[in-house]
Amino acid sequence: MPILQLKFKDLITENTKKYCFAVYPGHTKGCPNAFGRCWGYDGKCRQTIITDLINPQYPVYIIYSEYNLAKHIRKMKLRHPDWTERQLRNVYYWQKSSFKLLDIEIKQFNIPQGYRQFGIEGYGLNAYATCKKVGLILDPIKGMKICRHMTLFAVPKNYNVKKITAGIPI
Repeated sequence: MPILQLKFKDLITENTKKYCFAVYPGHTKGCPNAFGRCWGYDGKCRQTIITDLINPQYPVYIIYSEYNLAKHIRKMKLRHPDWTERQLRNVYYWQKSSFKLLDIEIKQFNIPQGYRQFGIEGYGLNAYATCKKVGLILDPIKGMKICRHMTLFAVPKNYNVKKITAGIPI
């Protein structure tokens, strides 16, 4: 089961706000949520940082799936030989399958008492740097061969229980 057990100090969140404004195809000003939902029109960031939400005393778990994107691209190229690389990689044709794999991994995870699931995106976590710090190297977006969708399990700061079963065999 693909699980990373981390310490609170392993979570890397600095400099993540700049990604809101990173230009990518079809989005010349960055993420469409950057103004309004995440960043107010007053220019202030409304992003909640994961380290502000979780209890630093307990381990953090990242559960991830591994989807073989290279295999999918080869299969699609046989079906659609005239497609561009961008069309072959389009998430519309494969992301649902990848998320199904993640759901399977989550169901197999024995969630310790007191833990809650947090999404990785939108909480200011630099998944690339955090995973690298604990030994998992993620493929860069351009040229990605293995896509890893992930989620995070942690104890919320406001969780009020005397004893928590922290730790699972990995």
